[in-house]
Order: sequence, then C-alpha cells, then structure tokens
Amino acid sequence: MLRWVAISSFWCIRSICQMPSRVKPATHRTRNTTGKAILLRFAMVLGTSFLEKTINWTIPYRDSPNNAFEREKTPALKQLWSSLNPNIRYAAYVTAAFVLWMMTGIFSSSDATPVPETEKPRQVRIQPLTQQPYQRIVTLMGRTQADTLATVAAEVDGTIESLTADNGDTVAAGAPLAQINLGSRPARLAEAKARQKEAELLLNAGRKLNKEGFQADTQLATRQAELAAAKAALAQMEKEIADSTVKSPIAGRVENRHVNVGDFVSVGTPLFEVITLDKVKLIGYVAQTQRNLLTIGQDAMGLTVDGQSVHGTVTFVADNTSGRAKTYLVEVTVDAEQAPLLKSGMTVEIRIPTTVRTAHFVPHAALVLNDTGDLGVMAAEEGKARFYKITPLSDAEDGIWVNGLPDKVDLIVTGQATLVDGVTVTSQLKPGVASGERT
Repeated sequence: MLRWVAISSFWCIRSICQMPSRVKPATHRTRNTTGKAILLRFAMVLGTSFLEKTINWTIPYRDSPNNAFEREKTPALKQLWSSLNPNIRYAAYVTAAFVLWMMTGIFSSSDATPVPETEKPRQVRIQPLTQQPYQRIVTLMGRTQADTLATVAAEVDGTIESLTADNGDTVAAGAPLAQINLGSRPARLAEAKARQKEAELLLNAGRKLNKEGFQADTQLATRQAELAAAKAALAQMEKEIADSTVKSPIAGRVENRHVNVGDFVSVGTPLFEVITLDKVKLIGYVAQTQRNLLTIGQDAMGLTVDGQSVHGTVTFVADNTSGRAKTYLVEVTVDAEQAPLLKSGMTVEIRIPTTVRTAHFVPHAALVLNDTGDLGVMAAEEGKARFYKITPLSDAEDGIWVNGLPDKVDLIVTGQATLVDGVTVTSQLKPGVASGERT
C-alpha cells in the first residue's frame, strides 16, 4: 500500500510540474486541451497503481507454510513474476509508468492546435500631406562681366608720346586715349599732297593734247592712273596721322592701360581695354542634369558677395559643353538701370526659376532608407505601413521637395525608423496638426 501511495504521489507531482514547460512560447493551448492532458496523466497514475495491485494480490509478501496452496493455484506467469528480485519488479513499475507518461504527452500534443500569436500594432504619428505648387530654382556660381569689352590696339608704329586716359577713367566714344609720335608722317603727307597736285596737272594737260590729237589715248590713261595713285598715297598718309591719335571705340570705362609714355609700339600692340557701363552680364555654367531646365528669355536674379541683388534675363545658353567639366555656358544680361551697381569680375550667385510644377515638401526627419538603400518615406495606408521611394528635387532649411508620392498621403513622422512594408500601425496626428488639415 505504501508503494501504491508513493508512486501515485510521485507521478501526480511530476505531471503538474511538467505541464507549463510543454507549452510552446509561440502558441496557445485551449482550456479543453489542457484539461485533456490532466485527465490523461491522472489515468496514467491510476493505471500504474491498478497494475501493481493486480499483480500483488497473487504474490505473497512473505514465505510461510500457509502459502503453499496459493502457490499451487497461481498461474505460471505470476509464479515467474513472484520469483523475480524485488528491485527488478520496481524497475518494471517505473518503466511502465514512464511509458504511459510519454504516451500522454504524445496524445495531448497531437490534440493541441497551435494558434499564431497576433502582432501588436505599432504606434506612430502622421502628418497629412498634399501636393503643392513648386518652382525649382537652378543655382549657379559665376561672375560679372561687361557686356562689351573692347581691346584698343595700335594701328601705326611709333613711340607713345602722351597719354590722355588712365585706368578707371570714363570715356566717350571717339575720345582720345593716347598719342603716338608722328615722326616723318607730316613730311610724307606734304609730299603726297604735292604728288597728287602734280598728277592732276599732268592729267589736265594730257586731256587737252588728246583732244587736239597730239597725245594717244594710252598716254591719257597713264596720267589718270598716276593721279589715282597719288590720291591713294595721300589718303594713306592722312589715315596714319589720324591713327597716331589712339581713340576709344565705345563709350565706357578704361579697364586696363597696357602702355606708358615712351614705349615703342607696333601695329596690333594692345594699348587699352575699355568696357561698357550700361550693360553687364552674369556668366555661369550649368550642369548636364539641369541644362534642359533653362531657356532663353527666363527671368534670373544675381546675388553678389556684398549682398546686392540684381535682376536680368537669360540671353544665352550654350548647346556645347565647355572643357572637361561637361558644363554649359549661361549668360544673363542685367537690367540697364541696375548695371552701374556691379563691377566686372565680381563673384555672383545666379538663381534662375524654372517652370512651376507640383511636388511634396517632406521634413528631413521623415526620410528613411529601405533594405536596398533606396531613399524614401513611410506612409500609413489602411492601418498598414507602406514605403515610398522618392526623387529629391531641391533642399531647403526645414525640409526637402520630392517627387514619387501620391497626391494625398499620410506621412509617418514619428516611429518610422523601425517600420517595414506591411507592418500594422495605429496612427495619431502629429501635435499641432488639426484633423483634416494637410500641408
């Protein structure tokens, strides 16, 4: 009887202790399944006890003369069992109980239906967005340049006799800048005049003789050619004397003076650089990716390093790249009334607004990267998180203009960093955003 109680208690305690460890963490068992497992274990305990009592009622505990008759009536199997060592019989009890206990685990596991654990929705904050008018601004770094820059060169050989203009002087068109020494030109001019006069007299005499028949027509033609040559020589000398006075071809300002008094110059030697003051251009270079955004006639603005701003119009956009940088030359002509504010060669930032279009303005903090490294944002759609790949257009201080989003979208601005496509979310409006309001 003591063995029956010990075995029953042992297996009841073991069954109760083992029950929680057999529940898988990712599944849930129903109440019916748990109750079924308890009943099976209880039946196992009772079966073990019943087996022991069934065997023991025919096996004497002590050898005595009174048991001889009972041994004669005991079947052979029971006699064999009674002849076994008690330790072997106890081991058989334990083995039978262990086998029954294992079977209860198999049956109870097979009857349990695992139920997937439901995912808890993520808490996020959203900011409703809608498309807004957007005008992309092409920004270039460039410089100012006079609309016209004239290089004044020497047209005659000679020595610089005097200078009548210096760097920074404002000059009118045709104003003298310098004087080249005339040298022998006045004497050669007088000689050219005398030769012309002589040629005229000879031609007049020849005409009279030819009319009276005393001179052939060929001789008259020769006199006419001599007069033409004398006139050309005189004109050349007069031009050389006139060109000895260096004059400005345009109205403007003397930008550079390259000579001093006493310098000898030859034909073609640069003497001065004169720039116009009424027209100034902004010169910059645009990248290949932005070339198609610019056309002649677009409005433009220039901002100098000292804070001055001027307005103008795009007057030239190159079709061929310049240099190895693969950029295109862009010229902006500044309005005439603002041209005097600029000096040639100043560094300037050129801003050219392009065609108005629609885009979304997204806060910097809302930007995320997906598993493949694509830049985008997370949006809430019907209780699910969705990733949208975006195309940046231009950056601003508090956000970025992008393409690639639907017209209206609920942008996730808090909690988006740990989300993936398809995750269930519970959304709340961002503080400060009214219900139904879109930015």
